Amino acid sequence: MTIYAFYIFDRHCSCIYSREYGHTNVPSSSSSTSQPSPAPSSANLGSVNKNNTSDTAKLLFGLIHSLKNLSSKLSTSDTPNLLRSFSTGSYRVHYLESLTSFKFVLLSDLDTENLQPQLWDLYSSVFLKTVVFNALSPMEFGDGKISNASFIQQSDKYLQALPVFY
Repeated sequence: MTIYAFYIFDRHCSCIYSREYGHTNVPSSSSSTSQPSPAPSSANLGSVNKNNTSDTAKLLFGLIHSLKNLSSKLSTSDTPNLLRSFSTGSYRVHYLESLTSFKFVLLSDLDTENLQPQLWDLYSSVFLKTVVFNALSPMEFGDGKISNASFIQQSDKYLQALPVFY
């Protein structure tokens, strides 16, 4: 099981944080050893905020927005039909939207179960403390991005501690 990328979108549909993980330590399936690979260092984790304006982030947001609208329109009861995760042939997308319209998205492989509780923990324990309650952080990101070193470090630490990270 592997986490491939992590995105955060604000209420203006802008990608304010993107993190792609380069899993160079993942053992190949032909390997005969069953030892777990060592924890990756921050140097080989992948890129931060390199794809905020890329077509990938825009297409991902559009897909989530469309599926969210479709699921709410297909709901037959008074309770909202919330989008939590969906999968394609290659990956699974885990989605959480906060009350303040920040959208947290994790891309993982197909074998990963729903990570919405982990996204909620990431939002409530890391994002709120290091970004929202940070007086130096902007109120509106506009075309900006989250470059808070504390948030990047703590979110990486949290995601690496998950058993599905590798």
